[in-house]
Amino acid sequence: MEGTRNTTLRVVTFNARYMHDGDGSNNFLYRLPLICDTIRQRDPDVICFQEITLEMRRILLSEFPEWPLLGGGIWNDYTNETPCIAYRRERLMPTDVESFWLCPDPAQPGVYALDQSICNRLCVMATFQPLDGGSAFRVFNTHTDHEGALSRLLATGEILSHVSRADSGRRLPLIITGDLNALPSAPEIELIRRYENHPVRDITAGIKASFHGFGRVKRDVKIDYIFTDLEELSVEPWTESRDGLTLSDHYPIGAELKLPICEQIK
Repeated sequence: MEGTRNTTLRVVTFNARYMHDGDGSNNFLYRLPLICDTIRQRDPDVICFQEITLEMRRILLSEFPEWPLLGGGIWNDYTNETPCIAYRRERLMPTDVESFWLCPDPAQPGVYALDQSICNRLCVMATFQPLDGGSAFRVFNTHTDHEGALSRLLATGEILSHVSRADSGRRLPLIITGDLNALPSAPEIELIRRYENHPVRDITAGIKASFHGFGRVKRDVKIDYIFTDLEELSVEPWTESRDGLTLSDHYPIGAELKLPICEQIK
């Protein structure tokens, strides 16, 4: 008969902070050695990046050829920064990848939502098949607007609509990650928590803060999330630092999840 055992899946949501000259000693290039060492040490299966520019993408692909990057840029020519998904090539195979804009016409680049900032917003979806025979699973990674509360709410609804459409073809374990620029009490976060078509949990609920702004903000706040219907084995922020540098102006949040493997039991 058919039975089930489990394997583990390591996922991290990581706003890496785009290369900004105004960051001075906190510029991505100065943080890069710490970022590289931390990724190699923690060895995630899936890295859900936000704010990756084309130059950062080139650097990361050079440093980590074993972690290809999925997803194009947020502008209508697919340039500029992106919320992309890196995956461990030797462990996972992408079987479906889609990018869609978080605006009234998701297939049309460059269209803005109401009260949105000048930044286009994008979500990247990827379906993965583990090469060890584990269950396929689906990841949605995004970065919603930092100014428009209504645009964040509309963007969240658009993401959940895409979840439903993906489920109509084949329902799979679901992971939603990203910098959502919203506090845990915000309506857009509650919208995900109460989504009945594919219920998920905020497994980062115990994380009290994820954005510190390199110490420039008055208080650290929680705006980064991992939602999933998979069982979590551990969840923790990546707080590594070196010589006064942190990984980013956000703490990445990593999780180890339990992923079912279906097999034939004789």
